[in-house]
Amino acid sequence: MTGRRQVQAQKTRHQILTTALKLVEQKGFDKVTITEIARKAGVSKGLFYHYFQSKDDLIVVGYAECDAYFENHVRGKLKGKRAWDRIMEFIHHQMLYAQNLGIDLITQTYKSQIQYGTEFFTSPERSLPSILRQIVEEGQNQGELAEHPSAQYICQYLLRFSRGIIYDWCLHRGEFDLESTAQESLARLEPLFKKKT
Repeated sequence: MTGRRQVQAQKTRHQILTTALKLVEQKGFDKVTITEIARKAGVSKGLFYHYFQSKDDLIVVGYAECDAYFENHVRGKLKGKRAWDRIMEFIHHQMLYAQNLGIDLITQTYKSQIQYGTEFFTSPERSLPSILRQIVEEGQNQGELAEHPSAQYICQYLLRFSRGIIYDWCLHRGEFDLESTAQESLARLEPLFKKKT
């Protein structure tokens, strides 16, 4: 594919994605059809299927943009002096991203992960977990966090924690403040991983 065609293909794919996410935000995932997405994006239904396998695929791809957010706004930009403060900032960004995406899209993301499964969400090589693992490793190297369990274990533990809070927020349809609940709960976890003096 030539450079010009490649750029056009990326633009078309992005147009379909942004149109779909906007429609989902306005009407809810279940009320939006592929026909409507294609029409609003100004493409054929066949072209939609050229870029996306299904409506659920849109959610997976859209959520993958979360990694771009973490690369651009989180990696190397956390201000906390202590490792645990940077971990709390990191989780803050996760909660903020979920709130901005909205309950309907986040709920559909969880449903899509469970129903269709994808290695993307659980890959430790994604930007999101790799940034968190780096923070934990720095904390261990500086003697702030316990060396055992491993940085990988602590990272997985914290990601399970943050996913659980977001999932519960979805179950309760946003009845509690996601950010303050996450920060209060996270403060209780610090003694588990703080280096004993």
